[in-house]
Amino acid sequence: MSRNRKISLYEQVEKKILDEATHTDIYRLKPEDELALDYGVSRTTIREALNSLQRDKYLMKRKGKGNYLLKSVINTQLRFDMRFDFASMIDELNKVPSVVTNLLGSFPPSDKFKQYCPDFANTESVQRITWTFYADELPAVHCYFELPQSLCISMPMNNTIIGKQKILAINSYYDIARQDITHYIHTLCAKINDEVTAKFSLPQGTPLVNFEQISYNADDIPFSFTDIYFNPEIMNLKYVLDYDRTYRRI
Repeated sequence: MSRNRKISLYEQVEKKILDEATHTDIYRLKPEDELALDYGVSRTTIREALNSLQRDKYLMKRKGKGNYLLKSVINTQLRFDMRFDFASMIDELNKVPSVVTNLLGSFPPSDKFKQYCPDFANTESVQRITWTFYADELPAVHCYFELPQSLCISMPMNNTIIGKQKILAINSYYDIARQDITHYIHTLCAKINDEVTAKFSLPQGTPLVNFEQISYNADDIPFSFTDIYFNPEIMNLKYVLDYDRTYRRI
């Protein structure tokens, strides 16, 4: 994309909305006709700006309630919106995907959970679950998931599912949480986790590509945490990032 590309009118409005939201307590936007008057543009331009904000996950439209800015997303300077469809990612490597679910049980919340989900930091216990995705018979992705006990509506069975379509037919995240997940924020890290490197059959001390995933509800409140590790011999960083959209707030 050319650096000299002319910024369209709706993009100018979009940037103004984001800039104002960054420095104010704006959460719910005014109706479209009022925004058009405020910015001196047509309702069509406002609609284009709002649709763009929604595509880029900065805005959520609630039917009958209006347009709400997601302050968690706006305040994140660099984020990755991952299409974490691991079954499809593995399938595109011409390998057979499978996933093993392991319910670990009830534990005190981890420090990371408390850091990312402050509204639930005082919860007494969380349910911990692991999902390991395999490429043929090799572990490709390993996930640790934490959800407050009070938000659990059901727990998955310890099982193994083989094949892309069967995996995609089961949406484990949405089936166990009492609250709907409206959006995620991912932080890219490099970590050393000896338990995971052993699972990946890698030398101890091997740095692993890691995403710390925070799940948010419709009120923009974080309520669950997932620690995601990738086997570099199967899912290297370049391949993983081919599935993302990267957003940098300027």
